[in-house]
Amino acid sequence: MKNLILFLLVLIGTYLPPTANAQKRIALTFDDAPREDGQVFSGDQRAAVLLQALQSVDAGPAGFFVATHGFEQTGGKDRIRRYADAGHRIANHTHSHPWASRTDIDEYLAGIDHAETELSGLPNRRPWFRFPYLDEGRAGDRVREIAEGLNARGLINGYVTVDNYDWYIDRQLQQALSAGKTVDYRALGRFYVRMMLYAAEYYDGIAVQTMGYSPVHVLLLHENDMAALYADDLATGFRAAGWEIVDPDVAYDDPLPAPNSLNTGQGRVVGLAADAGRPGHTMWSWAIDEGMIDLQLERSGIFSEASDGTGCAAPPQSPEMLAEGEISLEDRHEFGIALTQDCRDLFVGIEHGEWQSIEHYHWTKDGWVHLRRVVGTEDLSANDPYITPDGQRLYYIRHEGENTQIAYLDRMGVSTWSKPVVLQEPVNTAAKEFYISFDTNGDLIFSSDRDAKGPGDYNLYRGTYEDGTYTSVNALPESINTLWYEADPFMAPDGSYLLFASNRRGGEGRGDIYVSFRLDNEAWSSPVPITAINTAAHELCPFVSADGKTLYYTSDQDIYSVSASMVEALRPADSGE
Repeated sequence: MKNLILFLLVLIGTYLPPTANAQKRIALTFDDAPREDGQVFSGDQRAAVLLQALQSVDAGPAGFFVATHGFEQTGGKDRIRRYADAGHRIANHTHSHPWASRTDIDEYLAGIDHAETELSGLPNRRPWFRFPYLDEGRAGDRVREIAEGLNARGLINGYVTVDNYDWYIDRQLQQALSAGKTVDYRALGRFYVRMMLYAAEYYDGIAVQTMGYSPVHVLLLHENDMAALYADDLATGFRAAGWEIVDPDVAYDDPLPAPNSLNTGQGRVVGLAADAGRPGHTMWSWAIDEGMIDLQLERSGIFSEASDGTGCAAPPQSPEMLAEGEISLEDRHEFGIALTQDCRDLFVGIEHGEWQSIEHYHWTKDGWVHLRRVVGTEDLSANDPYITPDGQRLYYIRHEGENTQIAYLDRMGVSTWSKPVVLQEPVNTAAKEFYISFDTNGDLIFSSDRDAKGPGDYNLYRGTYEDGTYTSVNALPESINTLWYEADPFMAPDGSYLLFASNRRGGEGRGDIYVSFRLDNEAWSSPVPITAINTAAHELCPFVSADGKTLYYTSDQDIYSVSASMVEALRPADSGE
């Protein structure tokens, strides 16, 4: 019965009257910066990811309300300076984040002064003050004295109009990760955006009913892992729903009047509605109800208990298409995959006609789900992913016109990456370099046409890694390289064999996959075709899971998996194993 009542309340609360303005406007503001490290990001990573997310969808300037006790963290003030240098607005949220209704007024104002001193000298400062917990004092005399203190300091109330419990979703995420639970990040992002949109429409409806128009809204968010993960999705979702993202200056340069009501815990719109006689119990939103948020998170299946059911399933004994209809699709070309050690994150090269991209898939209880595009546009294609064993660096090739180079991205979060870094000479040259793997000592194995003796003559090369850089590049032995096409190298997890694709004579089709076994530090066995998977079609892009058990490859434009035992069956008796 309790759940039924809550469900009916959601249905009732979801009804929102139409607003008077066709164009609704909202400013993004983040409280409590700089926050401590989370389970997803360190504080420094979070700042980088959040900045990138806001910039990627042109969602700035945003407002950052700073609780300066966070400057006691290593690099705390530097993170706020990074926000400021990027053009975001910096404002006061007290030093120690106290409740106004529970703190001596002189002590409260002293905390505001402390924060003002700490914030001095930062660019893009604004004379805004936001009450922690949206608690403005709750008692008439106290509210008036604090307001007079702000006025004497030249500070204005950095109010909000759209309240929500984004902080509570973040808390549930942190607890789930601490407990080792599985997180469906795609579903979590959808839930987060849906809740924020609901809250904005809900409070906008109250504003229109109360004032007759839609004001410039101010959205309350927090500088937490949720914001960093989904700020770009949030801005995109608001725009798709007809909202314009605006600078907080637009809101506070023409502020809403201060309410007489002491009911400010949900922001200024609710206070003005209370002034107009609207009963408090009619201003209820599930976006500020922990029980309702928990109920919907549970129904969405976003957090689930950890289990052995990961993407590292037992390999098939004969080739099977990988996730047919989800990853391997009939109407597109997939090739070049990379899989993290826990088999939960899969990166796939996808062809889109004349250009390519790398797409990120995540394993959930419901199978593979697409998280987002990592890299690749019509103007700058990307393909051939390789993820390092720690899952923190993604190598790939980038196509810029006729130039093909090896580059990498560093992982900033679950599905967010740094700006690309292009490897320098002697790895990248004016020739085409592509498809990479690594030997167990850090040497880079890749393909290039730098020494081509004719059209289509690609060979495999080793970039020797010493003291943090690649000092030289040399072709692999002639036992591997021929005058034909050798490409798509993959070094076994234990370094004992090398897989590659070639169209050399004697193959089954347009291209086939071969294996060569390491004989010693320099010598390799004569390559042999893996006839169990080669067909009259085109086989390429081999990859073996970190546990050495599953071989993945592309055949006829789709991805297949099979037991890697067929590779071991080809190992020569004198290979040293």
